[in-house]
Amino acid sequence: MGLGSRRFCWNIQRRGDGYRYTASSSDTSVEDEYLPASAVVKFDDDKQVRDDITAMLCLPLFVPSTIRSRPANISLLVIVGFRSGCFKIYDETGSLCMSHLLNPSPIISIKLRAVTAISLVANAEPDADEVLIVHDDKTAVSIDGPSLWMAVKVVAGHREIGEYTEQPSLTYSKWMFSQQREIKDLVSFGPAGATVIAPAAFNPTSGTFAETRQSARFIGVGRPMITFYGTSVSRQSYSLKNVASKVSQAVTSAVLSFAKTVWTHTPSSLTGATTSTTVHNAATPSAAEAAAAAAAAAVPPPILVPPICTLSDPQRRVSTITLSPACPRTGRTPPLAALTDNLGRVLLVDVEEGEIIRIWKGMRDAQCGWQQVWSAELARVQLMLVIYTARGVLEVFCVRHGPRRSAVFVGQDMRLVQTAGGVLGAAYGGSSTALVLASCLLISPTGVVRPV
Repeated sequence: MGLGSRRFCWNIQRRGDGYRYTASSSDTSVEDEYLPASAVVKFDDDKQVRDDITAMLCLPLFVPSTIRSRPANISLLVIVGFRSGCFKIYDETGSLCMSHLLNPSPIISIKLRAVTAISLVANAEPDADEVLIVHDDKTAVSIDGPSLWMAVKVVAGHREIGEYTEQPSLTYSKWMFSQQREIKDLVSFGPAGATVIAPAAFNPTSGTFAETRQSARFIGVGRPMITFYGTSVSRQSYSLKNVASKVSQAVTSAVLSFAKTVWTHTPSSLTGATTSTTVHNAATPSAAEAAAAAAAAAVPPPILVPPICTLSDPQRRVSTITLSPACPRTGRTPPLAALTDNLGRVLLVDVEEGEIIRIWKGMRDAQCGWQQVWSAELARVQLMLVIYTARGVLEVFCVRHGPRRSAVFVGQDMRLVQTAGGVLGAAYGGSSTALVLASCLLISPTGVVRPV
C-alpha cells in the first residue's frame, strides 16, 4: 500500500516458536522484529500469564506533517490478538504502544474499515474509521478509529521526549451477535439509511413510511452461513478531553506542535458531547482464569445486535468474508463481499441487497482477495476477484459478472494477502492524496513475496 510516492510492503512469518515481522518502504526498512508466538502478558499486579497469539493485523497509520512544504507520512502498526482476549499494539520498530483487554475470549480476527474524505462528505450518516476485533464467543469490539489514532500519537509524542505516560484511553463499542450458533468471521460495513434488507417501516397511524437509519451494520458468517445485522443504537462519540489533558501537560514544542496539528485536523464526528466508554486496566489476576474473571467484571456488557436477514443452508458453513475495497477515484466502496465455505465454493454477495449474485465451484480451501486495475479502454478502475486454491492455482475474475481473466499454477502452500484498503486517520488527518489501487501478494512458505 502507499500514500503519494512512499510505498510499503510487510510480511509476518511464523519462525520456530514466534513470528518474524518485516516491514519495508521506499525510504526505510525495519526487519527481524520478533514477536513470540507464546507471549507474556503483563497485568496491573505485575504478575505474568503465558498467552498465545491468535490473530494479527498490519495497520497503516496516517502521520500529518507539521510543515506544509513536507508531504504527509505513513507509519505501520501491528495489532496482535491473544487467546485471552487481550490485544497489543506495536509500532514499526517493534516497540509496544499499548495493551488492552476488552473481552476475555479468544480473538479470531482483527480488521480495519477505513473511511475516505469523499465518503465522509457524501454519506448522510456520521461515520469514522473503525478497527473491529472479533472474538469467538459471538462478541465483537469496535474501536473508534479517531480515538485509536489519537492514542497512538500521544504515546509516540511522549516517547519522543522520553517521558512516561499512562496507557491512553480508547473509545469503543461492544456488540453481541447471539443469532450466530457459530461465528467464523465478521465484517463491519458502516452506517446507512433504509436499504432493501432493512426497508422503511410503515406507520399505520400517520400512513407514512418512517426511514430506518442504522448506525452500525455487520455481516456474520459461520452457522447460519450468512447473517446480516443492523442496529440504530447511537455510536459512542469521542471527546478529546482525556487525550488533550495529557498533551497539555507537556511543555516541549514538539508535543505542542502535535496538539496544534490534532486540533487543526479534527473532524466534525469527533466533537460530539455525549458520554463515551473508556478502557480501564482494572484486571489484577493471579492466573489466567482469574484474569478472565476480573476482566469480565471490569468491562461493560455487550449490546445485542438484532439480525435483519439470514441466508441459511444446513450443509454449508462459511469460513471467511472479505469486503471489496473503496474505489480510488470516487472513494466509494462497491457493495460486494467474497465468501468461502466448507463445500469448496466461493460466493459473491451484494451486501446492500442481501443477495448471492455469483458462485464459483471447485475452490477447495480457497483464499480470496481484491485487485483493482486501471482500464484505459473503459477509462475507469476495474474490480477483480483473486482466488487462490489449495491445489496451487491462482485465478482472476472480473466482477460482477465478467469473465475469467487468467488462471495460472503458482505452487501450493502459498498465502494470498491483500494490501491495506485504507489508511487509519487519512480521512480526517488532512490527506488529499488519492487512494492507491488495491493489489494482492502471494507469500511462499519460505517468505518469498510475489505480486499478483
